[in-house]
Amino acid sequence: LEGTAKLGGVPVALQVHTPFGDAVPYRNKYVVSGRINNRQRRALGLTDPLLQPPFLDGSIALNTVVTERKGGITLIDADFDLSKTALLIELIGWTKKKGAFLAGKTSLRLDGDKIRRVERLQVSGPGLQLKGSASWQGDDKRPAVNISSLKLGGGTDIGLTAKPWQKDGYQVTLGPGRLDLSE
Repeated sequence: LEGTAKLGGVPVALQVHTPFGDAVPYRNKYVVSGRINNRQRRALGLTDPLLQPPFLDGSIALNTVVTERKGGITLIDADFDLSKTALLIELIGWTKKKGAFLAGKTSLRLDGDKIRRVERLQVSGPGLQLKGSASWQGDDKRPAVNISSLKLGGGTDIGLTAKPWQKDGYQVTLGPGRLDLSE
């Protein structure tokens, strides 16, 4: 099946693959391509501060493959283009203006309706390269995060891990590498 659709009000190109038989590798596979803006992200319940202004402001082009496997496991592989977004990371004084290239890819694993792992996250563009992963344990809504490489400008080239700590905090370990906090 192939065509166009609206998912939560977002226009998309859609392909649906449903194999039949006893030894099929997956139950369903969906290929979805589209662009999602600030208002549409809010309407879809994507209200995390990291997905809204001022951190992320503008539209994101997405090409996504969603594979539903037996046993309630869903794999999501996505390529995204953030060129039409502005980004602001105040903590480290980094910004990206709308129109500047920035793109990436990610792979997620869901068990039922819960994200359990971000198996791969890569983002790159002028002045920024990031590679990492994340995982959730039990019912904790906070992931353990591993950034294997974060390169900002010409000064920062560092890794970090952040693990949920106590009730609502994180324990962060920096290194190895170099962190440039100068302006």
